[in-house]
Amino acid sequence: MGTLGVPGYVTSAEGGFVPKVLGRVLFGLILFSYFWLSADICVAQYSGSIQGVLTDSSGAAIVDARINLRNVDTGIEHTTKTSNSGNYSFPSLAPGHYVVRAEAKGLQTKEVTLTLDTAESKGVDISLGVATVSQTTTVVSEQAQPIDPDESRIQATLQANTVLELPQLNRNLWDTLSVTPGVVGTGTRGAGASPGGGADNFGTQTPQISANGRSYTGNVVFVDGMNVTSPIQNGNLILAPVPDAVEQVTLQANTWDAEHQLGSSVLVQLTTKSGTNQFHGTGSLLYTNQDLQANPDFFAPVRFQRKDVSAALGGPVIKNKLFFFADVEALWSRTPTSASLAGSGTTSTYWETSQFDSWALQNFPNTTGTQVLGLYPASNYLVPNGATETAGNYFYGKSGCASGQSLINITSTVTIPCSLPVVNYGSFSAAPIYNATQYNFRGDWYATSRDRIYLSYYNNSFNLGQPAPRAGLSAQDIMRNRYANIDYTHTFSPNLLAEGGFAFASVGGANGQDANLQVPVVNILDGTQGFNVGGGWGPGEYRGPNYNWRAVVTWVRGPHTFKFGYNGNHAIEHGDFTPVNTRPILSFNTLFDLVEDNVFQYTFNAYDPLTGQAGKVVFGGQTNPFGFFAQDNWKVKSNLSLTLGLRWDDFTNVSAWGNSGFRFNTLFLGSGSTLGQQITTATVGPVNNVYASNQSNYWSPRIGVAWDPSKTGKWSVRGG
Repeated sequence: MGTLGVPGYVTSAEGGFVPKVLGRVLFGLILFSYFWLSADICVAQYSGSIQGVLTDSSGAAIVDARINLRNVDTGIEHTTKTSNSGNYSFPSLAPGHYVVRAEAKGLQTKEVTLTLDTAESKGVDISLGVATVSQTTTVVSEQAQPIDPDESRIQATLQANTVLELPQLNRNLWDTLSVTPGVVGTGTRGAGASPGGGADNFGTQTPQISANGRSYTGNVVFVDGMNVTSPIQNGNLILAPVPDAVEQVTLQANTWDAEHQLGSSVLVQLTTKSGTNQFHGTGSLLYTNQDLQANPDFFAPVRFQRKDVSAALGGPVIKNKLFFFADVEALWSRTPTSASLAGSGTTSTYWETSQFDSWALQNFPNTTGTQVLGLYPASNYLVPNGATETAGNYFYGKSGCASGQSLINITSTVTIPCSLPVVNYGSFSAAPIYNATQYNFRGDWYATSRDRIYLSYYNNSFNLGQPAPRAGLSAQDIMRNRYANIDYTHTFSPNLLAEGGFAFASVGGANGQDANLQVPVVNILDGTQGFNVGGGWGPGEYRGPNYNWRAVVTWVRGPHTFKFGYNGNHAIEHGDFTPVNTRPILSFNTLFDLVEDNVFQYTFNAYDPLTGQAGKVVFGGQTNPFGFFAQDNWKVKSNLSLTLGLRWDDFTNVSAWGNSGFRFNTLFLGSGSTLGQQITTATVGPVNNVYASNQSNYWSPRIGVAWDPSKTGKWSVRGG
C-alpha cells in the first residue's frame, strides 16, 4: 500500500511524520552548531545583492508580483514575490551579468539587464505600465541606471580585463590596486613590501596602499570570502591569486558593512572566476632579460631572465548545475641580488688572493683559520676587476713598505713579502634561481534549486637561491603554502537563507637550507669577505596554520534585508630558529689574525645559563578571536537606502602553543615605594598570555546612507 503524504509535512522512511518547520529549525541548529564547533575570519563567499521596489505607472506598490532573476553566464535562476510594500530582494549573489524580470497580471512584463559588482547592493526599481488589450504579454527591456542609488560604499571596482591589462610589476595582483582613485601608495614596489618571496603572486606581500589617512596596517583583504590578511603581521597578505583567475576586485575606502569591515584603511574583496555554461580560458607569457634593458656605459650588467607562464580554463561539468575553473602560474627565473646590481667591473667587496692562500698553507698549515680558507674558498660569484692590494699596502696603506724593505714580520719566525698580493678587489655578481608555482581549482555546484556548494583549493610554493661569496655556503629559502575554502548555502524560502563556510590556510617555509655548515660564522672586521650562510640568515623554519569558520542567516522582510552572523578564527604561529641561533660567531680583526687563530670576539646567541649548554629558540603562539554581527539593509524609499550594522568582537588573548616548552615571559616589578626601586628588585618569569586580560567586549556600530535626490540615477549622495 502506498503512503499518504499529509499537507505541510514530509513523510519519513519509517512512515512517521516530521513537520517541515521542525526540520528546518533542526537544520538551522545543526548548521550553526557545526560551524560553532569547527575552528583568520571567513565571511560570506558571495555578498552582493539586488533589491528594489515594483510600482505601477501611478507610483503605487505592486503586491505579490513575480520577480525572476537569471544569471546570464550560468543560467542559474532565482524567483521571489514582492512584499506588501512592493519590495523585493535577492541576497548572497555572485558578481556577474543578470536579468531581472518582473511580471504582474494585467501589466507589462519588464526585463532589466544589469551587471552586479563584488559585494555591491544594486538598486533596481521597476515600474510596470498597463498592457494593451490585444497583448497577452508585453516584454520591455531596459538597462539598469548608470549610478547605483542603493550603494552607500565609497569604492572602486576593477573588472577582469582591467586587472589583466594594467601595467604590473611581475604580474603582481596587489601592485595593480595602487592605481585606484582614493588609494595612495607604491603597491609592492617599495622596500620591504615583499617579505616572503618577490614582488609577484608567490609567497607573501605587504603592499603599501592605504586610505582614510590610515596606514597599510589597517588593510583587510578577502578572496572569495576567505580572509587572506595575516593574523600575525598587520597588512601582510598571504595569498595573491593569478590575475587570469580574477573576475573582479573591489576596493572600499569607506564601507559600513558590519559583516566585512574589520579594518581601518582599505577593504579589498576579490572574486575569482567561476565556470559558466561556455568553456573559456586564457594563457599568457611574460619574458624579460638583461637584453631588454638599457646597458650602462662603464660596466657589464648582471645577466638575468624571467619566464612567467600562466593559464586558466573554466566551463560546465553539467550545464546550469555544476561548473569548474582551474588556473596555474609557473615561474622560472634568475634574479640579481641587491648586492649584484652594480654589475661586474666595479669595486664593492674584496677577498683573499690565491697567493695569500698558498702563503697561509705554507706558514700556518695546522690552524683552523687556514683550514677554513681551504674549505670555503671564494665562490664564482666574486668577480675580480684586476686590482689587488699587496702585503705592504695592507699593513702600511698607500705608501707601502719602506724603501729597501722586502719582508714584513708576522711572527718571530714567519714573514711575508711586501710585494705579495693579499687582497683581490671586485664585485659580488649573482643571479640565483627563483622558481615558483601556484595553482588553484574551484568548483560551484547548484545541487538543487535550494542548495549551493562552493569549494576551492590553492597551492603556492617557491624556491629562492641565496648565493654566498664563499663556495659551499650558498643556500635556499623555500616557502610552501596551502589554502582551502568550502561554502554551503541553503535557501529555506525566497525570503530566508543560511550560509556557512570553513577555510584553512597554512603559510610556512624555511631559510638557509642546503648550506654546508661545518664551521661557525666567521667575520673579518677589516672588511674582507667572511664566512656565513647565503642570504645571511638560517637555518630556521616557521609555519602559521589558520582555521576560519562562520555562519550567516539572511532574512528578507518587506523593505528590510536582515543579516545575523557569527565568525571565528583559530590562528597559530610557530617556528624553530634554534640552528641559526646556536651557531657560534667568531670575529677576527684581520685576515692575518684569522690564519693565526687570534680570535678577537666570540658570541653565542642562544645560551642556557642554567645548564651552560646551547639553548633553544622556538616560538609557538595561538589566538582564537570571534565575533557576532547584525545588519539591516533598509530600502526606506525608492531613492533612499540605509545600512544599519552592529558588531561585537572578542579578540581573546595570545597564549603559548605546542609541546616545545615555549612560554611567554614578562617583567614582574618588585617591592619599593618608587618605580626605580621596583625595577631594581624586579624579576622575570613566565606568564600564560601576552596580555594581562582578554581583549574582549568590543562594540562597533555603523550606519551608511545612499540617497538619490533626483530619482533619476544620474547622481547620488553617499556617506556614513
